[in-house]
Amino acid sequence: MNDIRLGARMLAKTPLSSLTIAGLLAVGIGTTTTMFSLFDAILMRPLPVHHPEELVRIVQRRVRLGSTSAFPYSWYEVLRDHSTSFASVFAEPATDMDFRFAMTAPGPATQISVSPVTAEFFEGLGARALYGRTLKREDARSGSDLPPALLSYGFWKNRFRGDARVVDGGTIDLQRHRFAILGVMPREFNGWSVDTSPDVRIPWRAFPLVTNFRPESVDFEMAGRLRPKVTRAQAEAECRALWLATMRPYFRDVEKLEPQYVEESMNNGVALDSLARGTSILRTHYGNALRLLMWSSGLLLVIACANIGGLLLARAAARQREIAVRLAVGATRGRIVRQMLVENTLLAVAGAAGGIWFAFATAGLAVRWLPPLRDVRAKLLPISIDVRVDWRVLLFAILVSGATLLLFSLAPVTAAWRSSLESILRGARTSRAFSSDRGRQILLGVQIALCTFLLALAGLFVGTFDRLRAVDPGFDRAHVATFMLDLMGSGITAEGEMTLRRRLLESVRAMPVTV
Repeated sequence: MNDIRLGARMLAKTPLSSLTIAGLLAVGIGTTTTMFSLFDAILMRPLPVHHPEELVRIVQRRVRLGSTSAFPYSWYEVLRDHSTSFASVFAEPATDMDFRFAMTAPGPATQISVSPVTAEFFEGLGARALYGRTLKREDARSGSDLPPALLSYGFWKNRFRGDARVVDGGTIDLQRHRFAILGVMPREFNGWSVDTSPDVRIPWRAFPLVTNFRPESVDFEMAGRLRPKVTRAQAEAECRALWLATMRPYFRDVEKLEPQYVEESMNNGVALDSLARGTSILRTHYGNALRLLMWSSGLLLVIACANIGGLLLARAAARQREIAVRLAVGATRGRIVRQMLVENTLLAVAGAAGGIWFAFATAGLAVRWLPPLRDVRAKLLPISIDVRVDWRVLLFAILVSGATLLLFSLAPVTAAWRSSLESILRGARTSRAFSSDRGRQILLGVQIALCTFLLALAGLFVGTFDRLRAVDPGFDRAHVATFMLDLMGSGITAEGEMTLRRRLLESVRAMPVTV
């Protein structure tokens, strides 16, 4: 305790220098921690469900598209009824099947995204509701006139202002059909997606109430939970056998499918991917960029440590007389080094506290830095990623703080250990101690090298971005307007929809072109 009190008094004697060092640490640790929270949410964190390591995603591997999950509903029924490897099989429409319906009550009327899910969706994922409860098999298969609906956290916060009483008899109207609010999902739950989430999930049996979309035209993403002691390889072998035995007759019965597509689908078969960390569009397209940003923020922290090391060397040089007196009255070098370590630890604690506060303040804002998400049809998707400071991020901040303490303490502590009472009393500039030009030159060289590397990297990024923007798309981007026509739930027939689209296209083509 004496060392701590003495260290606090010594830091208080030079408040500007101490605040500068603590501020540099706070910015460096805070920036690195914020980047790690984003990195962790997208690339590392497991799904917030019960035993995520048991979850697998059922996919087909295609040469150009990679692993895709888009299967007919009949394939879900085959696995649900005949598979012995899965404790549960569940599905929801594929990512490109974006269903948006009119919600007329409670007002004001607006259009929201709705995902119809199979009966086992929440039970299979092992998810729990924040308020109310999740969908059960009896709810999904019930014939009630008031089908259930579950709200996402973001939709509940924005539309119902976080009122937990909505689960006690609350309802919403979708396409003039009333749904009972069964529960509200936690903030971190997006299904098996990391990036996006629909506003509302309803049971698949209620889907015909809100749309005239034909069930056979809906592609489903499918996943399952393995039974205990069943390996992924065993489950994959069973899935392939069932696929070859049951799906060829299905493809023969589907009209307008090219024989080449059918043969390719059958030859590809099915495979199983781990779903422990969920699926992520950002991870697929920007994973390497996120890793690079994480390394870059680490390098910035190293630069900050080099700056702090130089400041601490200057502080130590200004305290030569004090240290000489302490050595003269019997203090050992170890005692001097321990006192300096205590002072540096206090600075590190202050910097870590500021860095963690900075991370808390900017973690939510980090989502705004993310690029826009689009599906395979280039349609914009809302980002619903949970970037927060949890125990994993706090542990990372503590480890980073310890590492920075070692880095910026290395130079002044080494100088203190090599200090010589004789050289100090003679007024020499301690050849191996606090004012050593060699130590400062090393720190300066490290700073210049790292700054040059980061500036070169930033220049490459800017140059690449400029070249991408300069690519000629083949049309005048300044005079292009796009719009979407959503007739889902309007009650119009398929023939009427085609007629309307054709007439609309003819009207647009007849418009005069002005430049």
